[in-house]
Amino acid sequence: MLSSSNISAALSRHEKTSSSEAFLRKSDGENLDFDNVVYGVVTDGTLTVGIKCIGGTKSGRWPLWDNFRLTYVGMDLKAIQEMIASYADEVEELQDEMMGADVLSALNSTYAAGETAATGEDAFAALTALVDVLADAKECVKVYGQLEDAINTLSGLIESNPNSSAVDAAVALCQNTSSDFSEGAYNTAEATAQLAILEDMCAQMRVPTTDNASDDNPVDFTQVILNNGFESGNLTGWTDSGTVMAQAQNNTSFDNK
Repeated sequence: MLSSSNISAALSRHEKTSSSEAFLRKSDGENLDFDNVVYGVVTDGTLTVGIKCIGGTKSGRWPLWDNFRLTYVGMDLKAIQEMIASYADEVEELQDEMMGADVLSALNSTYAAGETAATGEDAFAALTALVDVLADAKECVKVYGQLEDAINTLSGLIESNPNSSAVDAAVALCQNTSSDFSEGAYNTAEATAQLAILEDMCAQMRVPTTDNASDDNPVDFTQVILNNGFESGNLTGWTDSGTVMAQAQNNTSFDNK
């Protein structure tokens, strides 16, 4: 964003913490225009460059830009390591998340290899590997979150359905999975497979015992119904068969209904 003040004088790059600080005039008289550098890893021969406004009001989102330049620096060690360093915050955040021990080790070692690379070729190899490792780590964190939810769900079903024919197998599965989970024993693929096993066991545990079922003693099967939620505010997880829409509502939405 640009300052609302007169910006015809020479400008210099500044931390963009607010609109008024986006551009500052140089006090020493240097003629240095704002220069924003963006790095990218090209894996398919195509690099897309553009501008996107995020946040703010419609009247306040007005970007100005000029003089796009594309520079090929080759296997320049400094330039590549600058890009590797740009992933530092992302790597640090992931290090605090629950994921497979092997996945975390790969993330740490790949990032470290890029930081300590002695040649541009080695740094570039680490950078391209880091992109893949980051994607795997993010997916692993996601699956581990789902795995934890499934463990808690199964544990609850064991408590609520102690007479289920599957309870012994469910207890063993829950205990073993919990232990492996806490140790980070699963990589992404293994965690995904284990999640499917847990979900199948949960489905079995939801089926009530029907040994004594009769017209006079009906068995409630309501808990086997699986419903999606609306936490996303949209139709994620739901299957539609026509033109549908999801709209968040609140108490005032129905005042005049």
